[in-house]
Amino acid sequence: MTEQIIQYAVDLLPTHDPGRTTFSTTNGPVDVFVDVFSPLPRLIIVGAGHIAIPLVTLAKTLGFRTIVMDARSAFATRERFPHADEVMVEWPSSAMGRLGLDAATYIAVVTHDDKQDIPALQAALASPGALHRHPRFPGNTGQTRPVAQAHSVSLTSNCGAFTRRLDWT
Repeated sequence: MTEQIIQYAVDLLPTHDPGRTTFSTTNGPVDVFVDVFSPLPRLIIVGAGHIAIPLVTLAKTLGFRTIVMDARSAFATRERFPHADEVMVEWPSSAMGRLGLDAATYIAVVTHDDKQDIPALQAALASPGALHRHPRFPGNTGQTRPVAQAHSVSLTSNCGAFTRRLDWT
């Protein structure tokens, strides 16, 4: 029965919800309650430009764990983001898959650079965690310009479970 209880608890972890169930034993029914302590909500900010600085401050004030990532080492620095929990100098498209995106993850894409924005959104929506527990808000503050209006990107999960379409208009 111990293995059944452990498996029940493990199955509840990704939901972030508590659970109660009854297991049958030779000595009668056993009620089990499992409480899941959810992690802090997490804001991943893709882009370390001027918009990201107050965004980190606001997110920290609201109780978020903050991660700033940008491929540009001149922008993604601890000096610019002293309050961020983590600062990553890396292409967002390659880092997203390792961050374990779940329902407690919010994503703000603020680079204003399609070379980073589009792959970051694709990676976020195609991450293994996105199949069942999507990041809560993959948001983008991309510029509206004629070049952006031409972009239309199909975002497909790594196993083709869903397709989302983003139109920059």
